[in-house]
Amino acid sequence: MRYLCLLFLACVCAVGHAQEPKLLSQLSELHWTNRILVIYEPEAADGLQDLLKESKRAFDERRLIWFLVFNGETKTNLKQGVGADLLKNIRRQLNPEDQEVLLIGLDGRVKVRDQQLNLDALYATIDAMPMRRAEARK
Repeated sequence: MRYLCLLFLACVCAVGHAQEPKLLSQLSELHWTNRILVIYEPEAADGLQDLLKESKRAFDERRLIWFLVFNGETKTNLKQGVGADLLKNIRRQLNPEDQEVLLIGLDGRVKVRDQQLNLDALYATIDAMPMRRAEARK
């Protein structure tokens, strides 16, 4: 009986650990699976978050994950949790300026650096990329 109780507890612990999601700490973990949009806005308005959320379909079509960095926080459409060190790594790797928008391609390279968010221009840039054109043909 004691053996069965120990076995049960071991299984419960194993299941509990298996369900803990891995937190994203590096943007490089998304390379080759997603394009990345980093919006570094120190005092982002709620309207910007709403605009990004309303663009879900267009973002999903383009495999585009967004990160809105403001007031020391990071908001995202990524379903995976974001680690506390992601913001530090974004700053170190990309060195974004205040009010800067960065588009990172599937290959991990910065494709666009701009001072304002223009979704139509971003979509056009992404849609002109060779990998995106290949995706659209499938």
